[in-house]
Amino acid sequence: APGWIAGIAETVALLAAARPTAVNLAAALGRLEHIARQGIPGDWRALEQAAGALWAEDLAANVRMGELGAAFLKPGTRV
Repeated sequence: APGWIAGIAETVALLAAARPTAVNLAAALGRLEHIARQGIPGDWRALEQAAGALWAEDLAANVRMGELGAAFLKPGTRV
């Protein structure tokens, strides 16, 4: 299990360093790392399910932000 966790931690650090100001990315990586540490070593399915849930949450949040932002646009405005 130590190799599994070390690999996950290394990957999380690499991805986080690629986008150091991406707060949402850092939060998502933290959630996935937590799941990896709590779960069964090598259980990629749990991480895949969690990543799918994160994607769905992000999509819903972006759609909602678009809906709220659209209320501020005048008819015929192009973005």
